[in-house]
Amino acid sequence: MQTEALAPKVVVVIVDGLPADLLERTLPDLSFLRSRLPYGGRAVSCFPSTTGPAYYPLVAGCTPKAPRDTHARTLFARHAWPCSSPIAKDSPKRCREASRDLVWSLAHFFHTWDQCDRRTAWALGRALGRGREILLSADHGLTETHTHLDLRALVEERVGATLAFPLVGMPNPAAVVCESGNAMANVYLRGEGGWRERPSLARARQVATELLELDGIDSVAIRGPEPHTAELWTTGGVGEVGFSRDGLFQRGEAFRSAFAGATPREALARSLGEEHPDAAFALTSLFASERAGDLLVSARVGYDLRDRREWPEHHASHGALHRAHTVVPVLSSAPLPAGPLRTLDLFTYTLELAGIPLGEYGQSDAASLADGSWRPEIWR
Repeated sequence: MQTEALAPKVVVVIVDGLPADLLERTLPDLSFLRSRLPYGGRAVSCFPSTTGPAYYPLVAGCTPKAPRDTHARTLFARHAWPCSSPIAKDSPKRCREASRDLVWSLAHFFHTWDQCDRRTAWALGRALGRGREILLSADHGLTETHTHLDLRALVEERVGATLAFPLVGMPNPAAVVCESGNAMANVYLRGEGGWRERPSLARARQVATELLELDGIDSVAIRGPEPHTAELWTTGGVGEVGFSRDGLFQRGEAFRSAFAGATPREALARSLGEEHPDAAFALTSLFASERAGDLLVSARVGYDLRDRREWPEHHASHGALHRAHTVVPVLSSAPLPAGPLRTLDLFTYTLELAGIPLGEYGQSDAASLADGSWRPEIWR
C-alpha cells in the first residue's frame, strides 16, 4: 500500500478568468506550456461562473447549490497545499495568508496584479521544477465590457423600491439585486404575501419578459412550475429544462436541440455546442437551493449589470450562463479523460492523478456523478 508520503504529487493551476479561445490562439507561441502540457481540451464551468462559486467544483467537487456548500470539504483539508487561492476553506496556512489578501486587495483597486503574479509564480515555480503532473484550467471565461447597466435601477422601475449593495438599509423593499461577477445577478422579488413567500410564476415571467426587452440582457432564468424544473427566457425564445425520474431534459426555442431522459454526461454532450451549454444540469442544480434568486439574470457579451456603484470600474465581465463565460480551457501533462468535461470532472481527474480515492469526498457532486446517483437535491 502506498503511503501518503510516497503518493504521486500533482500541481493544479487555476487561472482566474481565462477565455478558452484566448489560450488556444496564443498557445502556439507559448513553447514552455506546449512542452509541459501536451494534452488539451475544454470544460464547462458552473453557474454562476464567478470566482468564488466556480472554484468549488475544482477544489471541493461540488456545484454552488447547497446551503452549506461553503462547508464542503475541500482538497485543502488534507490533500493539497495552496500556494495561492481565493478559497481559504480548510487551508492549512490560513493565518499565513494575510499578506496574500493584502496584495490582492491592493491589486483590485490599483490594478497592480503583476505583484500577485510574481508572488504566486515564485511558489508555483518550485513545484514545477520537481517533475510533478500538471493540470491547468480556469474557473470561468472573461469578456471585454463596453457598457454598464444599472440593474438595480432597472428593476426598481419595474417592481418598486429595490435594494442592492452597498445601500442595504432599505426597509421592506420590493426586490433585492445581488450581482455576481458583474455579468450575473440573483434577483429576489417580494411575494404577494411578503418576503416569506416566493413570487408567483406569472409575476416572475412578467419581470423576465420586461428585462429581456432591455438591450444588454442575454437571458433570465426562473423556477419552473414543477419541482426541479426551470425556464430560460432569451431573446431567441423560451426554453425549459429539468430533472425527472427519467433523467435531465431540455426543450424549447431557447435551445438548438432537445433531449429527455439524459444522464448528466449525456446532457452535457448533447448541449456542448449550445450558446448556453449544460443549462439543464446547471439550472436544476442551482435552483435546488432556496437561496438562489427568483430570477437569474445574465448580461450579454460586452455588458455588465452594475453602473453607478461600481468602484473601481470593471472593464471585463464574467458570471453569465452563456458559453463565453462558462467554457474554459484545460491543459494537462497526462492524458485527459475521454468525452466532454465539466470542471467537476477535473476534481475527479486531479484525485486520480494524485492516487486519492474519490470515496474520501463521498458527499461531493463529483462522487455522485461518478457512481450514477446524482440528483439536483442538496447533498447532506
